[in-house]
Amino acid sequence: MSKKAGLLFAWMILGVLLVGCLPSNAPPPGDPYAEPDTTSQTFGEGWTPEANSVHLNPRITCSADPTPANVANAVRGVNIVNSNVVLINPQVEGCSVGILVRAGGFKLLADKSKVGYASAASPALQSNYRGIVFDRGSFGYEVKGLNEGELFMRNNYIPINLQAGYDCLIADTDIDHPTPP
Repeated sequence: MSKKAGLLFAWMILGVLLVGCLPSNAPPPGDPYAEPDTTSQTFGEGWTPEANSVHLNPRITCSADPTPANVANAVRGVNIVNSNVVLINPQVEGCSVGILVRAGGFKLLADKSKVGYASAASPALQSNYRGIVFDRGSFGYEVKGLNEGELFMRNNYIPINLQAGYDCLIADTDIDHPTPP
């Protein structure tokens, strides 16, 4: 083998090694939410996700006045009545009830490595009368952060309301209650 051919061969091997080391847009290995059913989609008030579905950065804004006087009308942002629904980095704002959970296996996740990750300035649940209500039928739910994420909740009069549930986890949640008038 000539010196020129040997050098060319060495450059080809180096190129193959470098390409294998470059970052890709592929999800990290083992990511169970790598292929969500929807991404960055806006839904209307009272949205009811299908069972066994995953939604990345869903956005819901209610038009109701989320005050105690209006709670009887119960304008809901999201109705979780189907099992095993996963919401990652949602934005739910201005509802009487931001998320009403009446089914098992619901997961509300804040993933710092995915689109729509919230912050204190732009929280996941904001200005709802009740942020999340875990009602009859809810069990095995999780509210937590992934990849060092935190779920931010701001200015929800009742941030989390636990009416029912067992085998549940609420962690990595940063709640700031509204300042009283």
